[in-house]
Amino acid sequence: MFTPPPHPGTDTVTFGVHEMSLCLLTGREGELWVGTGRGLYCFHDGAVTPLGEPEGLLGTYTYPILQDRAGVIWVGTSEGGLSRIEQGKVTATWGQRPGKSGRPGLPGDDVLALCEDHTGALWLGSSTGLTRKEGNRFTTYRPANGLSGLPVRVIHEEPDGSLLIGAGTTLCRFAGGKFTRMGTNEGYPVPDAQVLFIGRDRDGNLWIGTNRGLVCQRQGRFTLYGVADGLPNPNVKYLYHDSQGILWFGTAGGLVHFANHRFTAITTRQGLFDDNIHVILVDDQDRFWMSSNLGIFTVPRAELTACAEKRQPRVTCRVFGPSDGMRDQEGNGSRQPAGCRAADGSLWFPTTNGIAILNPVTLPYNASPPPVTIERLLADGQSLENLSPVLPVHTQTVEIHYTGLSFILPKQVTFAYQLSGLSQDWQAAGSRRTAYFSGLPPGTYTFRVRAFNRDGVASANVAEVRFSIPAPWYRTRLAYAGYLLLALSLIAEGVRWRLAALRRLALRLEQTVAARTAEIYQQQEALRGQRDEIERKNAEMLESIRYAERIQRALLPRAGQLTTTLTDAFVVYLPRDIVSGDFYRKNAVKPCTLGQGYKAHAVLSSQTCDKIAV
Repeated sequence: MFTPPPHPGTDTVTFGVHEMSLCLLTGREGELWVGTGRGLYCFHDGAVTPLGEPEGLLGTYTYPILQDRAGVIWVGTSEGGLSRIEQGKVTATWGQRPGKSGRPGLPGDDVLALCEDHTGALWLGSSTGLTRKEGNRFTTYRPANGLSGLPVRVIHEEPDGSLLIGAGTTLCRFAGGKFTRMGTNEGYPVPDAQVLFIGRDRDGNLWIGTNRGLVCQRQGRFTLYGVADGLPNPNVKYLYHDSQGILWFGTAGGLVHFANHRFTAITTRQGLFDDNIHVILVDDQDRFWMSSNLGIFTVPRAELTACAEKRQPRVTCRVFGPSDGMRDQEGNGSRQPAGCRAADGSLWFPTTNGIAILNPVTLPYNASPPPVTIERLLADGQSLENLSPVLPVHTQTVEIHYTGLSFILPKQVTFAYQLSGLSQDWQAAGSRRTAYFSGLPPGTYTFRVRAFNRDGVASANVAEVRFSIPAPWYRTRLAYAGYLLLALSLIAEGVRWRLAALRRLALRLEQTVAARTAEIYQQQEALRGQRDEIERKNAEMLESIRYAERIQRALLPRAGQLTTTLTDAFVVYLPRDIVSGDFYRKNAVKPCTLGQGYKAHAVLSSQTCDKIAV
């Protein structure tokens, strides 16, 4: 009988119970299969090295992890005090009293915060106060000494050597042996908030993460940022300033990208493994490593930046958990520092069961591409046998199930698919093994999917299935031809009706014009009759006048006769039109003087002479 013992860095899976025999097999992905009478076991290299109570660490709940200038790792736990780790081994521990907790000296058995100051002294925060460790000498400051609150979760040394301390629901400064609580008099906007992180960026700005928002101090002035400013959650736990000048914040609601005075959140909706980010560590390949309540995961910084800048919709995370050697996948945070990168490049994360250590350089790499296959096709929830290429008419939803074959961490196999006929773009599906489409129009489609193992190696083949959604009879080509003929007929009938209406209108216009023309002709004839009558009357009147003129001229003497008879006489005869009503009458005219003694004689009609004054 063979019973494989569990050991660090190995994943063990039992698949069933077989006959009492022993066999070994090396799998396609480098895994080792062991068949025993008790079942089938699979072994593969793990990425995580755990360090906890079995390795000498006192306590399971680890919180702050700090590497000092000498390269020593210091770890604080919730019930095991302080541990010193050198070359991967626990070399010393300190607690409240001798015995299980190791050497005495601490005011309590919990260590919640760690900080090394510029002198090399180690500062510890706990539920009982602030402790300074210098060699084997411990000095503790409590509320009786001026500490503003308990417990002490965050300790940060300022450039001037003073300490900023997150104590209870207060922020205080420790300088010159005295504590000063930061409040509204100093401009601090959240004096009653729990402090989760304190740090400075490369520009010297002070950032304070609290459970009520993010506080920034620039040039002595405090600014509070909250959900209204773009933070996904007011609990801000960590700050990282990258080489491009971008600030990244770990919050209880996701990872936050801060650039150009704008916060952009990346959450599980964009493919992030978990939204509760405790710490952000960076390796030499510019990958972000983050711990959360669900495990440790890593994402290339370039992907995160592209997602924050809307250049790609999602990110792909590589996740580490119990199957990679972690004794517990839940990480711890909200204490400072909540993890560290050691001098050798290894990454140390506190968890609820010891420490998880990863070395990005020596991570196991699976170069075997996972086969991918399509399992079934469903139309409106009904499975189609043999992946039938023709779906029922009026299909509203199409569901396609696929999978990637991998015995090493199969849950971390990811997929990307494409539906040709709808879009040529490949969609990242993460670890989801089902694609859903609704409201597809009638047509022919080709669904393609490829798989990626946890190391990003793509499947050698692309699985695909073709299917079509037939159009209903009223959407067939023959139906559309009928619609076209009907439309043409309606148009032609409309044209004929319109032409007939125009002809009727033209006829009515012609009749109206003819009636108006006849009426005008009648009016013209009446006017011509009136004109002729007037002309006739005028001719008669003119004839009478001409006749009177002949009578008048016959009665009046001729001018020659007058001059013969009357030597000193003249006649003025100027009728207005044709005939005059006057007759000549002879009168004696006395001479009159005109001007300078000129004499003149005139014969005038009696009517005229009577009206002239000489």
